[in-house]
Amino acid sequence: PELTPPAFADAMAARVAPILYWVNRIGDLLPPGLDPRRHVGRNRARRSGVTVAFPKPGEYPRFLLELAEIDLDIGGNQAAAGRYTGRLTGLTSSPTLYGQPMVVSLERSGGVRGPRDVSVAALLDHTTRPIRDSLRVRIGNTAFPTIDLPSVRAKIGLGTGTSALELSRVADTLAGVWRWRTDSVTWSRLLPNDSARGTGQVVVRAVEDALWRALSSLRAVELDLRLAGSVRSPRVSISSNVGRVVAQALRAEVGRELAQAEQKIRAEVDRQIGAARAAALGKIDNLESDLATRIGIDREQLAVVRGELEQAIRRLTGGVIPR
Repeated sequence: PELTPPAFADAMAARVAPILYWVNRIGDLLPPGLDPRRHVGRNRARRSGVTVAFPKPGEYPRFLLELAEIDLDIGGNQAAAGRYTGRLTGLTSSPTLYGQPMVVSLERSGGVRGPRDVSVAALLDHTTRPIRDSLRVRIGNTAFPTIDLPSVRAKIGLGTGTSALELSRVADTLAGVWRWRTDSVTWSRLLPNDSARGTGQVVVRAVEDALWRALSSLRAVELDLRLAGSVRSPRVSISSNVGRVVAQALRAEVGRELAQAEQKIRAEVDRQIGAARAAALGKIDNLESDLATRIGIDREQLAVVRGELEQAIRRLTGGVIPR
């Protein structure tokens, strides 16, 4: 009954693909070591070659931006309007020469259009192998998509909410989670499924109605996408309270159906065995009365025989019965 992965996979994959692309590219743009990039050599009469530079420890990198800061206010009603603050340290072409990781922080607040507040923090440690990167992004008041859920014959509009991304990379191993949180969900019901016939259609409609009652009352949605494994081909898992609500609704509906079926079965069993039970109880009563009658007759005969025996003993003993 887990609905989340097939329902939300396409929408999440379309948004996570660019992130994975830049995670792969960052190692090429800022490789570890002493600037091991290869530069195409000058045109020569002889065969073209490649010039390789070998910087030595203690030298300055070809490029180094130790510190950059920004503090900017953009007015108006445009999409870019808002307040921006940012800081960057340690951007260099030779991280090993510099010996410090690159740190980036950026914040936007008071946005007029689009996300109202955005914060980004990144640390890229390419000074040695393995490279170690981490990224945290939080976007508030961001617009989420509307997604069809054909499995439950419904469409969910996620509205606006908060998006938070956390990623960490060590060498070629990636781990991370992307969380969506929204409390402005809207639901619309798709056309009913009429593919079933007869009793099957009644059952399908009953299940769809139960799921719709459960989902239409849900106003807050939590959606988590987790990444793990190789940077170039990570494993993806998706979980959401929507899937849990669907599972609970299905279990509740199945539970009610089972309870009703159990009551019907018990009633039918009672009806079918009622007559046999009554007949068996009647036979037991007859047997008990017959046994009682027989036992009573036997006792009377035993008393008569005992009396006759005692009289015979008196005659033989002169009236004295030995004890």
